[in-house]
Amino acid sequence: MGRLQLPWYGKLKNYKPAKKMIQTLADTPDYLVEVFSVGPLQCNCTLIVHKPTRQATIIDAGGDAEWLLHRLFMVHGVENLVQVWHSHAHFDHFMASEALRQATQTTLHLHKADAPLWDMLPEQCQRYNIPLPEDKTAPPDAWLSEGQPLVFASGVEGVTLPAVGKCLHTPGHTPGSSCVHMPSLNVLVAGDTLFRGSIGRTDLWGGSDKKIEQSVKGRLLKLDAPEDMAVVTGHGQLTTLGFEQRHNILMR
Repeated sequence: MGRLQLPWYGKLKNYKPAKKMIQTLADTPDYLVEVFSVGPLQCNCTLIVHKPTRQATIIDAGGDAEWLLHRLFMVHGVENLVQVWHSHAHFDHFMASEALRQATQTTLHLHKADAPLWDMLPEQCQRYNIPLPEDKTAPPDAWLSEGQPLVFASGVEGVTLPAVGKCLHTPGHTPGSSCVHMPSLNVLVAGDTLFRGSIGRTDLWGGSDKKIEQSVKGRLLKLDAPEDMAVVTGHGQLTTLGFEQRHNILMR
């Protein structure tokens, strides 16, 4: 589970990846965290590698599946893509997810409140004139929930490593929008809930002005975390918790 399937090794050996700007948010003896933009709308995708066991987790596989697989298995020497988490189910955040599942037998995770949006992938792509992924996207393998830990296996059967982060359910942009808080790495993956100086749009399927204000102002900006904690926004420039506490539109 999570290992690259044999036919892909030949493909990736001859693959020439496009150049991307890669931001390293954490590089410790145990963990590496990278962020780069992928897919038709340049979604910010987060890669977390547990170095000692060569395992990885991806958050928001918005596109460019071959590039992601090359980064994982050829650049970083990952042996197991443990899981793919999703901040929400707008098409631009999971366009490569099924391809990753087919290539590695990994598992896809999403908050259940966004299941209807996941099933609406054809309608979403049609609205924005984006071609559907080649692989028909099946339902997620598991549902994320508030407080769910982000963990890696230890390499010993039945034993997991201490959680590196947890899921925060932050509805508003969509009903199931979720963030991933990783205190030990000083990183918050916010998806389209929080942007630099702003918040996510609420005029799409299931959006709510009231709920996103509660999620951002009442929760994310009140996190007990350092001001320099990196915040991975859904698109565009990253930010920090301290900057948002001082300058976010909801704090004016």
